[in-house]
Amino acid sequence: MPFNHGENHWLCLNINMEKRVAYLFDSSRCIDTDEDRKNQAKLLLQSLHKLLQYAHGEDYVQDVSLFAFQWLEDMPRQHNSYDCGLFVIKYMQGKPLPSGVIKVLTFIPNCPLISILCFMKSNFIM
Repeated sequence: MPFNHGENHWLCLNINMEKRVAYLFDSSRCIDTDEDRKNQAKLLLQSLHKLLQYAHGEDYVQDVSLFAFQWLEDMPRQHNSYDCGLFVIKYMQGKPLPSGVIKVLTFIPNCPLISILCFMKSNFIM
């Protein structure tokens, strides 16, 4: 899930429902901004949790806002101040869906178009 930090930097949050971990990809990770970017990612997880609760009611059983948080290490790094969006796009293009998972586009009234992942093996909907 791509998101913008400070109106000038793009990052990507990768949520693993099976491992209950939210991974953050940042192509220009910096000790000075890590905590702020992590806090913004956690706010995004809280918003996603509320959206999934609204969309799926009692069928939504996992609280993504409580997932462990981890920085993605050993990832490509940008060497300038303007390629972050391209790095996020390339990262997202290279992340295949796990087996048994299909991507479904759905529309929720009064909400933007979102992607829903359906885990076919367990009939669990995220």
